[in-house]
Amino acid sequence: MSKRDEAGRGHDEILRAIADRAREKGGAVSAVFAGPDKHAMIDAAEVLARELGRELYRVDLAQVVSKYIGETEKNLERLFHRAEDGAWVLFFDDAEALFGDRSGNEALVHRIVAYAGVVILAVDLRKVRDRAFERHVHFVVEFPGYAGSSPFGAT
Repeated sequence: MSKRDEAGRGHDEILRAIADRAREKGGAVSAVFAGPDKHAMIDAAEVLARELGRELYRVDLAQVVSKYIGETEKNLERLFHRAEDGAWVLFFDDAEALFGDRSGNEALVHRIVAYAGVVILAVDLRKVRDRAFERHVHFVVEFPGYAGSSPFGAT
């Protein structure tokens, strides 16, 4: 299966594939949700968390990203340490903020690879994504805008 969702492939199917992989790999799976519609991405993350019987934890990047050298990495370490048991689906909204400096990006990649749970990074398609980073994620799911109703059925 390709990392990128294919034309005509529904988000329901992709979410099922992510959930199946999480169950197969003991929870260790990462995804980039890309697009301008944050509501759709949050809806999808909530559906996925419910499907897995886990809590969705929305990461407040204002509390993670720091202008001081080394602080972003320390904050990521604390966050992932608290989430280590894999019981959370971690949702990083506006994750572009983590790609601002290479050391923060490297720390994030290291934490995601080592994390035994599900990590979702939401990014805006209009902003530049880090293609090198995407090599380290299992799924890239694109979310075009939608007209207010969830594309995943009842949520």
